[in-house]
Amino acid sequence: MTDVVVEDGLVTAVDDAKNEVRFRVDGWHPTSVSPAMERRVDRTLHGSARGLSFRDAAVSIERLDQRRWSVFDDRSGVRELRPGRYLVQVATNLVIYVRFDGPCRLERRSEADALDLDFGGPVAVTIGFRSRIESPLETVTVPRTLEGVRTAIRHQSAAIETATPDRSYPSKRTHPPLVAFGDAEHVPDSVACLTSFDDLTLRVPASLDQLLVVAPLAYYLATDLEFTSAETVSLESPAMGTPLRFDGTEALEAQVASLLHRVFSLDCLVRNAGPYGVDLQESDLLDAMSFDPRATYEATGGERLARYLEVEFAAVADQLPPWHLSVVVEPTYANVPTLPYLLDRLSLIQLPRPVPVSRQAVVSASLGSAFPDRSAPAGPSPSYDLVRNESRLGVHQGWLADGVPVDAFRASARAFENHLGHLEQSDGPRTVVVVNNDDEMFDERTAVTAVYRDRAKELSIDMRTVESVTRDDLAALLAEPIDFLHFIGHCDERGLRCVDGHLSATDLDETGVQTFFLNACGSFEQGLELVDRGSVAGAVTLRPVLDPTATKIGAAFARLVIHGFAIEYALSLASRRSVSNKFYTVVGDGTHRLSQGDDAFPADVTAERRSDHEYAVRFNFSPLNVPGGLAKPLFPDDSAYLLRGSPYTTRLEESVFAEFLSEVNIPVILDGQFCWSTDLADRLRQTENRDPSSTDSKNHRRTNNN
Repeated sequence: MTDVVVEDGLVTAVDDAKNEVRFRVDGWHPTSVSPAMERRVDRTLHGSARGLSFRDAAVSIERLDQRRWSVFDDRSGVRELRPGRYLVQVATNLVIYVRFDGPCRLERRSEADALDLDFGGPVAVTIGFRSRIESPLETVTVPRTLEGVRTAIRHQSAAIETATPDRSYPSKRTHPPLVAFGDAEHVPDSVACLTSFDDLTLRVPASLDQLLVVAPLAYYLATDLEFTSAETVSLESPAMGTPLRFDGTEALEAQVASLLHRVFSLDCLVRNAGPYGVDLQESDLLDAMSFDPRATYEATGGERLARYLEVEFAAVADQLPPWHLSVVVEPTYANVPTLPYLLDRLSLIQLPRPVPVSRQAVVSASLGSAFPDRSAPAGPSPSYDLVRNESRLGVHQGWLADGVPVDAFRASARAFENHLGHLEQSDGPRTVVVVNNDDEMFDERTAVTAVYRDRAKELSIDMRTVESVTRDDLAALLAEPIDFLHFIGHCDERGLRCVDGHLSATDLDETGVQTFFLNACGSFEQGLELVDRGSVAGAVTLRPVLDPTATKIGAAFARLVIHGFAIEYALSLASRRSVSNKFYTVVGDGTHRLSQGDDAFPADVTAERRSDHEYAVRFNFSPLNVPGGLAKPLFPDDSAYLLRGSPYTTRLEESVFAEFLSEVNIPVILDGQFCWSTDLADRLRQTENRDPSSTDSKNHRRTNNN
């Protein structure tokens, strides 16, 4: 749900994840009648207004009476809309729809970072609000059998709203229905009526292993799913002629990943022939494959797949975003209810084939050889047997199986369930608590507190710091409904060290803490226990780390999480601050985002100095939470969108680069080292006299995640 308040011309909308948007409305008068909202929204406002003013954002315009769609993406400028029926979409941390009839003037004012809609007088307006946090459809109940699992997977595609290539847009995929086991099968009418199969059928041996592996393909392609007496999987359609046959279980994972990457990527290109097409950087790749995107867009699923299989996809595959996520799943019935959450994230599913990883290998991978322990804990630090899957199919990897993984977040079925529970309990501003139980770590406490307080100037954050807590104090804190708890201190096999002993998470019945950072030696097990008792995700350590290392990573992680980065991606970036980067990991749902960024889904930058006055700059737009979404870095001479996951590379003079960095709030990896954009801008300005002529090159970054 989304709560909306209008007061003194200011509209404030907040969703269940506490994402907040504010904008001005000029001359607002509520009414009971206004134009019908023709989009799926959470809340609507009905009234009349003379105009609206937003923070600058990506904007699309649909003229409903002519079925025409366009993007207003000039960095600054004016668009005059002639009389007609319009729906304007403004992509902020919530998606805002403005429905009105009549002429309108749209203006971007770059100097004020503003987007204005001016109706020229009072006009009837309907304003719709849609959270980017999708609630699941109802629950499908099935028996704990292979037939039950098959039924559950068949109905996951009820969440895909279209059979066209537009299904690759995040906005065309809602959260799949949840899955529960029961004595009898029950598919709610709301799910059954949305379940329809394209002209494709997957035939699968009666094997839980293979059902899990093919689930992402069945979901995205909206295939029917049938058992077969054959030993291998096949994909059939009248349009394809010869069925597509897959190899055995191990090869099946790679083949499913390859086919899904092909279909999804080509959908992202072909959808531009439909009504929501944009000027896309990767569109030229279609020319290399020589097929008609318009005819392909209008084809059935089977016809489209047949066409996709004919083209030389390998020739362009490395110019498209790599797959964002795979999760290693132990093939048990207990893990079947996690399928809706994994499919919602468009994750590939792999079976566990763990390879032991020695402690020395982790140290070597961290670019170090012998790290002394952090100021020694009172007891022995926990020791873990580390593993790594023998194959990896996604940029990020989750691990939903036994063992302590390296280079993967340790997922948990409870984590996904806990996320929904926290949405239901959401109320009031975000709460951030810093617990400092180590007098020697004052620097980290100071650094992270400053980060949270600075962000509180822009977001509604209730922030507090507590020092030297007792076991009872810490237990009470962990029971509170806290959005983020940052623990600074020590941990050993007995638990988190307090001034009067140790508190183990196993001593708690439940926790109200949503996300956390246990910046304490060997805190993996404690973090996993917190997830089992109610948390969604958190960062932990696998072994002792130096105090300076903990301070650097702690401050960077705090800044990234509070600026909207997913927990897993935030830790991977923060760990770039130290050679001990392999000693940190994530437990729970690594895709979870605590907060919102200045843009709906933030970017990061990698830069290398090429000369005394020039940098090679690459923008990275993670698709982890929005696969299929669009991004647009606005630099002179560039007007094309690109797919999230595709890097955007350019060269900038130092003065231009510094000016850009001063205008954004994003992380930067400069020559392999982590820093923050505004801090780096100050450094660059101190080392070189800026050319006054470069000051007109102020650039923003806007993203459109549809």
